[in-house]
Amino acid sequence: MVYKFLNLELSFGGSVTTVSVIIPCYNSARTLRETVKSALAQTLKDIEIIIVNDGSTDNSLSIAEILKVEDPRIVIHSIPNRKLPGARNYGIEHAVGEFVAPLDADDLWHPTYLEKLVKALRKAGETSSFAYSFLRRIDDHGKISETRPAVAVDGKALQRSMIHNFVGTGSGIVIRRAAANAVGGYDERVRGSEDYLMQIKLAAVGEVVCIPECLIGYRQSSTSMSTRRFAMAQGSLEALGIAISEIPGIDPAVEKWALARAQMHGVIQATKERKFLSAAILGLKALHNDVVGVVAEGFTRAFRRAAKSAPRGQYTEARNFFDVDPAADVVPMRKSFRKRRLDIASAIDRKRCKVEH
Repeated sequence: MVYKFLNLELSFGGSVTTVSVIIPCYNSARTLRETVKSALAQTLKDIEIIIVNDGSTDNSLSIAEILKVEDPRIVIHSIPNRKLPGARNYGIEHAVGEFVAPLDADDLWHPTYLEKLVKALRKAGETSSFAYSFLRRIDDHGKISETRPAVAVDGKALQRSMIHNFVGTGSGIVIRRAAANAVGGYDERVRGSEDYLMQIKLAAVGEVVCIPECLIGYRQSSTSMSTRRFAMAQGSLEALGIAISEIPGIDPAVEKWALARAQMHGVIQATKERKFLSAAILGLKALHNDVVGVVAEGFTRAFRRAAKSAPRGQYTEARNFFDVDPAADVVPMRKSFRKRRLDIASAIDRKRCKVEH
């Protein structure tokens, strides 16, 4: 299965568009213009921008059509509502670029995002399936609210993908189109974590490349899917379940660690939403899968709260996303139990890579 997508690389005559940017759009009139402008402002100019109007009932289509008049690189498709993974897949099906880059209709890219990630993918060679970079959380006005701890992952990374969603957003990944096709695109059975499952599937067929800079502005508004925390936690568990049942080569210990972490995240989010029965059930499952990990991470969380540690990456003075150097204020992941588990998973990835070669 590994690297089988290499056989699917296409040969073209003449020039080829480098990147197809895919922007699914459902009632995104408030943010669509700013998002598209951040794609048009990329220093890598050889791109097409595919806006998939996913059954919007507001004036998103009108805004997209105005933007298309301003720049011929924009292509618009209107379809009946297929939800986010279906709209992304529709965009991939109609893409012509060597690479595809999903961009949610409320997120932003730093102008050098595509140039840096494409350059890194080409340097890594055709065994690489995707590249990613770090993110900053932004508010409704494009002001940075937080730069969360991040970890740089390179090379073969199936095991690490299972125990940590290191990309963290559907807008932060550039994919070889052949690799996207090889894994069947985004899984439309999953809602809210289809990008996480896509990350795992791509890590199973190719290598990962990281640009350790904060090149994505990840917006969290009151209406975004990312604010429905328990639903997102359930989606992560669905994604892991599909990965475990359908992707060969996942280490049995990694399976349990991944499930326990996702289940404990579900416990926290269920408790916040006062879904106490769901929290209790998930907690028991997590303890069954990885009692050591649950206790260790719980102790770490309690210790930080008792010590009243200030959250890292929080901004006391709001700054515009585009005004901050993407290489500045990067927050590395702490040396912790989770980091040690990632190191173990990394060793498993390296060992399996040697066996396969």
